[in-house]
Amino acid sequence: MQRYILSFLMLIIGMGLYSCDNSTTSNKEAELEVSESVEDQAAVGFELNEYFQSSSEIEAITNPGADVEDLSFDGQGSFSTISGIAKQVFKSSRNIDVAMIRSKQLNKTTLIIPFPVVDTTYEDGNRHRQGGYFDTDSNLIVYYDVIYEFAEVNVNGQTFDPKVTYDSTAFKGYLSESDSIDFSDARVYNLKKYKEGFPLRTVEVFIELGGWLNGEPTSFIATSVSTFSSDLEIVKIVNKLNYNVDGTGTITRTLHFKDGSISTTTYTFNGDNTGSFSREFRDGTTVTGEFNDVADDGNGYYRSLTDFKSHKYLDTIYKSATVNWDSLAETFDASFFRSVRFLTGDSSYASILIASDGNTGISTIEISRHNGANGKFNVQELDDVTLLTGWWITRDSLYVTVSAEYYGEGSGVFSYAVYTNKASYDNGDAAIATAKYNFSPVGDGTGIITLADQSTIEVSFNENGFGKLRQNGEVKTFNLFRK
Repeated sequence: MQRYILSFLMLIIGMGLYSCDNSTTSNKEAELEVSESVEDQAAVGFELNEYFQSSSEIEAITNPGADVEDLSFDGQGSFSTISGIAKQVFKSSRNIDVAMIRSKQLNKTTLIIPFPVVDTTYEDGNRHRQGGYFDTDSNLIVYYDVIYEFAEVNVNGQTFDPKVTYDSTAFKGYLSESDSIDFSDARVYNLKKYKEGFPLRTVEVFIELGGWLNGEPTSFIATSVSTFSSDLEIVKIVNKLNYNVDGTGTITRTLHFKDGSISTTTYTFNGDNTGSFSREFRDGTTVTGEFNDVADDGNGYYRSLTDFKSHKYLDTIYKSATVNWDSLAETFDASFFRSVRFLTGDSSYASILIASDGNTGISTIEISRHNGANGKFNVQELDDVTLLTGWWITRDSLYVTVSAEYYGEGSGVFSYAVYTNKASYDNGDAAIATAKYNFSPVGDGTGIITLADQSTIEVSFNENGFGKLRQNGEVKTFNLFRK
C-alpha cells in the first residue's frame, strides 16, 4: 500500500481536470469560416492527449507494481516525486564519508566539516554537483545534489530537448550513534526550474520523513507547489499529502486561478487497497470515483463519473477499467472504457487497451472509437521526460503521425502531422496539415496548425472541451470532444 500511495501522488500531480468556463466567441470578432475537416484536425491533439491522460490515471491509481518514476505525467525525474526524491537522497547519501566525519569529530578539528564538492557526469549525460557539510555539535548532516546541465534524449532516432534547466535537492538528517544516517526525522527540499516559454515554471517539494524502511519512506507529510507561465489561467497548484504507516492517508489538491477562484480535489486511501476521490470545480461540475488496487490479488478496477452542471454541449463522462498485474513478469494490463454523453442525448465511446512492461518501462496503448477511428502508441518513461509516439486513423481515414513529450505537473508538447491516408504517408507525400500544441497540466493550451498551402491557424483551447481557431483577425469556436 505504501508504494501505491506514492505512485498515486505522482498521478495527481499530473492529472488533467475540467473547470468548464464554457467559452464562446466574442461578438467583436468576425467569424472564421473553416471546414469541419479542419476542426476535426484541430481537435486531434486535444482528444488524444485526453486519452493518454486518462490511461495514465488508471494505471497509476490501480498499479502498485510500477515504480513511481516510471509512471507518466510528473516529469519522470529522479527528484520529481516523493518516492523519487527519497530514493535519490538514499542513493546519494552513500557518497557521504562517515568515517572521515567521525575522525574529524573525535579530533575536534572543526565544528563544521564540509564535504568535498564533486562534479559528475551520469550515464544519461546529465551533469551533477554534490556537496554539503556536517555539524559536529548537533550531528546534523546537510547534503545537496544539483543537476545543472541536461543532455538531449535520443530515442529511436528522435532527439528530445529537455525542458528542465535546474534540479536541486537538499537533505537534512542526523548521524546516528551507529554511524549511519538516520532518515526517521529527516527533511527534504527539491526545486525544479523550466525553460522560458514552457508552461510550467517551477516545482517545489517539501518532505518531512517520519519513518524509513528498506530504502523507502514509511510515513511522511509532503507539500508540492507548482507555478506556471503568466499567460495561463492557472497560477499555481498546491498538493498536500498525509501518509500513515498503516496505508491510510489523504491528498488534497488545490488549483489556484487568476480570477481568485480555486478548484479542489480530495483523495482518500482506506488502507485495504481501495480508495475514493471527489472533485468540485468552479462551475459546480463534480467528479466522483472509486478504485481497487491490484496489490492483494493481482486484479483491480477503476470507475469515475464527471457530471457537468452548466456545460453547453457535454452532459457526463463515464470511465471504467478492469486491470491485471503479474508481479512475476512485471506486466500490467488494463481494459479501459470511456463514454462521453452529450446534451443532445448522443454518446461517443472509446475502448482503450493498455499493456505495460515494468522491465523495459515501455507501455503500448491501443485506442478504438465507435466511429471507426483507431490508433496505436508507445509510451516510454525516461528520467526527465515521458515520450509518446504512434499513429492515429480518423473516422475519415486521415492518417496522423504523433509524437509528444510530457514533463513535470502534466505539462507537455504534442506534435502531429495529418496525411490524406496511410498510402499517402507511405508514398512520402507531404502532410496536408501539421500541428504543435503546448498543454498545461489543467488540460488547456495553445498551438499552431500549418496547412498544406503554408498558411497558419492559431489554436487555443481550455480544459472543458472548447477550442478557438484564429486567422487574420477572425475566430471560430468549436467543440473539442467530437461525436
